[in-house]
Order: sequence, then structure tokens, then C-alpha cells
Amino acid sequence: MPSRKGRPLTSPGSLPEDPDELFVHKVKAVLREERLKRNIDFRTLEGLCGVSHGYLALAERSDVQPTLLVIRRWTNGLGISLEEVIRRASQDS
Repeated sequence: MPSRKGRPLTSPGSLPEDPDELFVHKVKAVLREERLKRNIDFRTLEGLCGVSHGYLALAERSDVQPTLLVIRRWTNGLGISLEEVIRRASQDS
């Protein structure tokens, strides 16, 4: 299985086993849900948050782990608080 920095990449549709990686996965799932609910594409979101559309797409697919700063910009662009995203991602954890 391919890996990044010695860790296997998550297969599409599978959930990470590591609790911290699972939490980040859930945060990104909330951000995706909010983006789709608002019918915002990645290029539009780029203009709203100042993060490249390519990076946002990779991060949403779980191909990269975004920094807290990127997640904060992402939430600001979507008009949702970081606290709300964390609360929702923490449910059922």
C-alpha cells in the first residue's frame, strides 16, 4: 500500500484507525458537507478563504493533512465557526 512519511494512505471509503487522524477526517467531512450544502465549488471557496482550490480539493479527499491555519481559513470562507466544526466532528468520538 502506498504511504506518506511512513504511514499508509487511507483507502477511499475507509476510515483511519488512529484516533487523531480519524478526528481530522471527521473535521474534513464536516467542511465538505458545509461546502456542498452551500453549493460552493473549490474555485469559489479559494476566493472566499485564500487557500488554493487544488489544495482544498486534496485536503477534502484526505490526500493531505491541512494545518490549523488552513482549517480556520476554510471555516471562515464557509461562514461557519471553527468551534462548530470541532463540536460536530467530536460527536460520536
